[in-house]
Amino acid sequence: GLATFEGEIYRSVDTLLEEQHELIERLQRNVARNNAGYNLLDIKRPDGSFDLTPSRPVTDRGMAAHDPQFGPPGDPSRHLPLGELEQKLGTLPAAPRDAGRVALLVRRRPDKVRETPTRIDLGPDTGVPGDAWGRGQKPDRAAQVTVMEIDVAEMVANGQPLTVFGDNLFLALDLSVENLPTGSRLRLGRALLEVTAKPHNGCRKFAARFGHDALRLVSNPELRRRNLRGIYMCVVEAGEVAVGDAVAVVSRPD
Repeated sequence: GLATFEGEIYRSVDTLLEEQHELIERLQRNVARNNAGYNLLDIKRPDGSFDLTPSRPVTDRGMAAHDPQFGPPGDPSRHLPLGELEQKLGTLPAAPRDAGRVALLVRRRPDKVRETPTRIDLGPDTGVPGDAWGRGQKPDRAAQVTVMEIDVAEMVANGQPLTVFGDNLFLALDLSVENLPTGSRLRLGRALLEVTAKPHNGCRKFAARFGHDALRLVSNPELRRRNLRGIYMCVVEAGEVAVGDAVAVVSRPD
């Protein structure tokens, strides 16, 4: 299995399911509705692989997709089946590894509207000024700025506005672990950002907006190192970033 923290999670879940199988089975007989969003007995497939996709189309904190607090609901008619997503992924051109560009900037307002400014001033204490990150009670710098690879985002969105994702930066750059390990530093316009160790995972909102097969794709352990769902970064040096600005990998950890 994966010799990583993520692999350890899967191994721990496997052990838990094996040791508590009878208890889980007994309890689930008496549960009319699975509020956690998971059918624990179905997480492990017959072939031994895991499927951590929620078992029912709910959203965070039980919100319905039409709830104003949910934000953009997504368009189910644009959801692609897993096979087509995998096929499209295989035909994407290789993303630049050392030098790319800023394709889109997004700011999440308190009313859940997503703005697309042409330029922003990133700061170590503010991240993207006015974005949802700064409104948290205890903002986590490890999750300060969310980033996606533009080609992957357009593939998954399948014609939906990229603002539906909720990520802040969309870059024409290879975001894989091999290319940008934790601690890598990038110059975007005049700002300097660093890749953090926090994993950027798909969630139930992602599944509601782009389909459960899209969530399966980005959660596939065999593809996890490509960071298809994106990565988190934090701002090291303040500076202005504009759409179209150059992105340069300044350093990678030894």
